[in-house]
Amino acid sequence: MKTVWQYIKNNYFAILMIVLIFIVQAFVYWFTKVINGPMLKFDLSIPGIDENIPFINWFIIVYIGCYPWWYLGLLASLKYNRPNFYKAIVVSLISYVIAGLFFVFLPTEIERPVIENTNILNWLTNFIYSTDIPTNLFPSMHCFISWNVYVSVRRDKAIPLYIRIPYLIMAILVCMSTVFIKQHYFVDIFAGIILCEIVNFIVSKTKLHLRLMKKEVK
Repeated sequence: MKTVWQYIKNNYFAILMIVLIFIVQAFVYWFTKVINGPMLKFDLSIPGIDENIPFINWFIIVYIGCYPWWYLGLLASLKYNRPNFYKAIVVSLISYVIAGLFFVFLPTEIERPVIENTNILNWLTNFIYSTDIPTNLFPSMHCFISWNVYVSVRRDKAIPLYIRIPYLIMAILVCMSTVFIKQHYFVDIFAGIILCEIVNFIVSKTKLHLRLMKKEVK
């Protein structure tokens, strides 16, 4: 326990940033649902693709399990490369704002299948369905957050391959889960990844994350 408190003390500002992105994510996602609630929603399904993607219930484990990974996963970049950690934080914050604008000006909705509660996986899926109305799809927040966590370790050779490869696998599985449990359209996956890559490129070029990192030093 003493070691845990010491870690928190040594990294309190970084941990506050992780808490901040959680708060911003939740605020943007749910507040925009209030704004676009009465708006006409768009169907971004691709004929011949989305309708042929099957429902696979075990992907609900990945879909739910990625939540702690989003935040705990950033601790790897915090340990090995603090600039990459702060870049991931800045990319997250900017991406949330951009995603929120899409949610308001391009509101989308998906028609979910009727799933019978014949097993625990189906029950978990219906639980997610009941707590989250099927809107705010484009871009997929699940996808751009997961991809951003992977990007935070992607090119850092100081981080062992046994960490980087599972991060990539997890990001891919999360993206797959969004369509296999019918929470997103196929196009939402690529919108999330592209958003992450574009914002990462901009932040890398402008060095915005280094300005945030200086606040930790202070």
